[in-house]
Amino acid sequence: MRKLICALVLCLFAFVSYSQKNLIDSDTTFSKKPLFIVDGEKQHFKTAMEEIGFFAKLDKNTIETIDVIKNPDASTIYGDEGIYGVILISTNRQPKKDKD
Repeated sequence: MRKLICALVLCLFAFVSYSQKNLIDSDTTFSKKPLFIVDGEKQHFKTAMEEIGFFAKLDKNTIETIDVIKNPDASTIYGDEGIYGVILISTNRQPKKDKD
């Protein structure tokens, strides 16, 4: 239940953070949003709908931890990308294996 609530909060945060922007214009670049890192991979979203879609597809049952790093620690670790904070999401998904 806790994981589901956390996932819903993330989706809500993504939507609210863009609610002041024009969602119809897909070319709009968004600023003042945190950097999302899922299983060590930076997630770069061009539009609010892309971000909401990503988190809607993320299997909530695989989420193990969600950590928030605030400024100035985030910008110290991640540089300019982390200036508005970093949200780290760890899942229990199996890493992809390379085919031999």
